Amino acid sequence: IVLGNTYTARLTGQIAETNVLWKMYISLDGSGGYTDFVWFEGTSKLDGTSGQWKLYESHSTPVEIVRIDWSVAGDEIGSVKYTFTKAGNVFANSYIEYGLTANALDSYYTIYYYNTQYEEFFDMDVEWSSTLKNGRVKCLKFFGTSDWYVWDGNRLNVTCPSK
Repeated sequence: IVLGNTYTARLTGQIAETNVLWKMYISLDGSGGYTDFVWFEGTSKLDGTSGQWKLYESHSTPVEIVRIDWSVAGDEIGSVKYTFTKAGNVFANSYIEYGLTANALDSYYTIYYYNTQYEEFFDMDVEWSSTLKNGRVKCLKFFGTSDWYVWDGNRLNVTCPSK
């Protein structure tokens, strides 16, 4: 019960040949109620190594607004990518991806975002060590160069080591 309204959620899973198909239905009882709005749906591999979710805006505007793609390899390495997908919106196709790798800089963000000041999309890459806390960032359109900008384990800017 939320603000005197009773919501009901129902999650279904259907096993297919290689995937599980998921759907979350939301219903609202009472005045202005609705039945079985698909709030999100997705798929996941039977072995749990990857999947995708799609989130819909509302029962009155049932359009996809976010897609989440995820994958894992073993216990430690994987990624998750959130993409804003609402058609007709200036921010559509913006995304942020977070992941882990086996590299020395073992964590990363890949970001594609709409910069309202410049009215265009920017690409940004960030990599860092989850243990040592050092890392680097690059964004051609923001910094005006494709060079990496580096910080140390104390999160202080440092000169980038030679390549």
